[in-house]
Parts: sequence; C-alpha cells; structure tokens
Amino acid sequence: MPKAIIPILGAPGIKLTNTTLRDNLQNTELQLKSILALFDKFRPDAMLTFMDLTVELDSLGIKLNFPENDHPSAAEHPIKTREDLEKLKRSWHGITGRMTVFIDLVIEMAEKLPKEVGKYAYTSGPLTLAGELMGVSDAAMATIMDPGFVKDVVDFCVNVISEYANALLDAGADIIVVLEPTAVLLSGEQAEVFSFEPFRRIH
Repeated sequence: MPKAIIPILGAPGIKLTNTTLRDNLQNTELQLKSILALFDKFRPDAMLTFMDLTVELDSLGIKLNFPENDHPSAAEHPIKTREDLEKLKRSWHGITGRMTVFIDLVIEMAEKLPKEVGKYAYTSGPLTLAGELMGVSDAAMATIMDPGFVKDVVDFCVNVISEYANALLDAGADIIVVLEPTAVLLSGEQAEVFSFEPFRRIH
C-alpha cells in the first residue's frame, strides 16, 4: 500500500518567492504564492498552511513580537487572575484578526491545488494557547498551585480553537493539525487533565 508523503513545508517557501515570513503570515495571496511554489517544486501528497502559534493570540488582541523572518511570539501574557480571564472572554468576538488570513488561504488552496492533494491547516492546542496567555512557566506551576484556574483558562481556549477549527474546515481544510508543544512540560497524568481531555472537547 503506497504511503503518503507529507513534509512540513511552509516557511522555507519564502526563499522560492523572495518574500518575508512576516508578510506571508499577514497576507493570504503572498502565502498562497509560497505554498504553490513549494507544491510545484516538491509535489507532496498534501500541503499545509504556514505554521503559526500566534494566530489565535492575534484574534484575542494580544500584543506580538513580529520579526521579519522569524516566527512571531507573544509580547505579553495578560492572564494572571480570574478577572483577567473574564475581561478577555468579554472581548472575544469570534473569528477576527489573522484568523481570516488563514481561512481565506484554505479557500484559495482548495481552489488552486489539485483535488487529490490534501489541504491541511493548523490550530494551537488548548494548553499551548493557555500557556501563551498565562506565560508558559506560570501556567505549568499553576497546574499544581491553582489547577481550577488553569482548567478555566483551558476551557476558554477550547472554545476559541473550536470556532477557528470549524471555520477552517468550512473553508475546505481536509485535516486540522493541532499543535500542543506545551504538553511536554507536564507529567502523563497532568497532560491527560490539562491537554488530552480538553483536546477531545474541541468540537
């Protein structure tokens, strides 16, 4: 049985189009150009959008560090208290910010790539997004010191991710790849509570 070849292509595509990573992550047409150039060169069985763990943060109004040719990162970690969490919940109004760049990109990929080629997109995982909102070290410590608070933040993140993932699927994504690197900081038992179980609730 033949195996699918699906390399994680993305940021290297900027070399093929002589563009910057920052511009690709903010512009649907530029990123599409890079993805199509990668596909033409390598002909994999599926293409992914560029990987970016700050898309959901951007939609939540979180300040970012956004270098020209390196991956963006959170410039702040605003959730320190339950009041901070409630304030962020009130400010969340659904699909917005650079989520629309990637949703529009998936639409274009579905139209421009051959039908037999998979179209994959990324979201952050619940614990990873919570870690960016709280600060990764603070979130990891809080799983021990204040687990109820972390669960509340993760629950909010599940809702944000679910809305974004569904929009990507509606746009034509065949598969959503959920990026959850922060889970490696936890024990297996903690990961089940704060990562795996919330992951199963993405709907």
